[in-house]
Amino acid sequence: MLACQHTFCHGCLEAVFGNSTKSTRECPTCRTTFTAELSDIPTNLYICSLLKFLGNDSVSLTNTPLSGQLERCVKCDMVPDTIFNLDEKDFFRYCSHCRQKFCQICWTNHMSDLTHQLSTLSDQLKSAEECLTHKLSNIKDQLENVRSNVNQFVERQIQELRQREVSAVECAEQMVNHATAKYQTIVDAIDGTKRDLNVRIGQMEPDHEASTYFLHMHKKVSDILQDIAKWDDMRMVFNEDDFKIEIHGAENGETTENEDETTEAEEINPLEDKTTLIKYIISRNFKPKLFWKKCPRPLGSFLAPWKDDIVGEQLLYIAGSDSKIVFAIERNQGRIIHRIFHEDMIYPHSIAISSDSQEIFVSDKWKHCIFVFSRQGDFVRVIGSKGDLEGYLRSPEGIALGPDNTIFICDTGNDRVQCLNRITGQMILQFGQVKKAHLIQSALQHTISKPADLQSPTAVALHGKNIIVLDSGHCRVKIFNKLGEKISEFGKMGTQKGQFKYPEVLSVGPYGFIFLGDSGNARIQIFSQGGRLIKTIGGRGSSQGFFKWISGIHVTPDLEVIVSDYKNHSVQIFQ
Repeated sequence: MLACQHTFCHGCLEAVFGNSTKSTRECPTCRTTFTAELSDIPTNLYICSLLKFLGNDSVSLTNTPLSGQLERCVKCDMVPDTIFNLDEKDFFRYCSHCRQKFCQICWTNHMSDLTHQLSTLSDQLKSAEECLTHKLSNIKDQLENVRSNVNQFVERQIQELRQREVSAVECAEQMVNHATAKYQTIVDAIDGTKRDLNVRIGQMEPDHEASTYFLHMHKKVSDILQDIAKWDDMRMVFNEDDFKIEIHGAENGETTENEDETTEAEEINPLEDKTTLIKYIISRNFKPKLFWKKCPRPLGSFLAPWKDDIVGEQLLYIAGSDSKIVFAIERNQGRIIHRIFHEDMIYPHSIAISSDSQEIFVSDKWKHCIFVFSRQGDFVRVIGSKGDLEGYLRSPEGIALGPDNTIFICDTGNDRVQCLNRITGQMILQFGQVKKAHLIQSALQHTISKPADLQSPTAVALHGKNIIVLDSGHCRVKIFNKLGEKISEFGKMGTQKGQFKYPEVLSVGPYGFIFLGDSGNARIQIFSQGGRLIKTIGGRGSSQGFFKWISGIHVTPDLEVIVSDYKNHSVQIFQ
């Protein structure tokens, strides 16, 4: 029997270790090491006794002697000597461990073996105690690491809350300053009107001019009183959900029924200002004017900024993932006008079109590059290739064109966003999961690399100086500045309004409103850049106006929303 309590016959151990010259051997079953020679390994007394018991025909299974039979020592087969009239109780010793009887001579050896095995058990307990001590120490070390991580996370949260507190208070102060300026304007108008009235009252003659003056002053005083009345309805409140200071009242959009009727009756320009656009989006029904089903598994789309030479109108370009073709179709009838393809293109994903160079950029997710075509659909060049160094790509998805011949690419497989030169492919900026080697290389090549917590970014858009990224892995929209530094973020995993489930695409419309394709929830959600939810469009279904899996979205300058549906095999244009 080995120290680990596993038992083998002596012949088997000799066959395994007989020719070995190593000082340390391993148990064939559990690989526990031992250093004893084979001849020094103790026997398993229990098994030996059991084998002896079963092999002795003269011993019954009940350990009770049959009539006319004598009990024997289990070790040496000795029987009580009847000559000396020794009683069995005096001749045998019973072992409670083995449940066998031994003669006095064998009993001594048997007890010696048991004592040796007890020392072995003691060594095993000591080894087990040391192992347990190491495990406890490891758990304590893990506790320290967890405590450190929790402290760092809490500090970051506190710092972020402090920054948001400062921002909210500054916003409130700006609101108060704005209100103070308006107050002063009204007070000045009151003082001027009072002075004018005091002067004219004493000089007023009962003629036509006095009547005209009375009407003028009556309107002026009414306007002042109306401005003052608005202050009664204005309330400054703290929005805990968005961590913002807001002013609610008539001046900020709460209008009477008469005012609403006037607004509906008038022809308004939705792009006049941000407030007007919000009202327009909220009141809009978003009905599809085109339901196009001629492209299996469509992905990204983009409206060309030029009029086509054949049909004389702007064409809509759609990436067909299964067919490996980019389709150019009419917006009204869905007639296919052009097809763009290349023998090396495997999986066209997203599209961006330059009005300056009149080039069409198509990201290929499985070719790990960006294909560039001319306005006529001729192949021009390729940007990038597979890899994780600067300028290399891995499964790129969303793309957006920037100023100065730049292109922003969601390098999805590398968990980062890269800004490359459209002509040379040289990297200018990257942010995301940036490795130490990337930081060193950026320092040597005078490029910008910023670490950021991105996981599988799938869509990118630009608005002003901001870079808007859909961080699909974290179900959040993150906004960065032109240096790759995060400014803000919003969203989280869920099915409620304002929450996302497997989002994949986004597009930015006028005034920076974000149209997000919430694929898992089969809907489009429209947000301000501050994360305020404006409107939700669609729902799950296969008919017009509904979605199964939103795989592409594009907002045109005239506020048409173009949506690709991967599982419905359709493209819808909402107006």
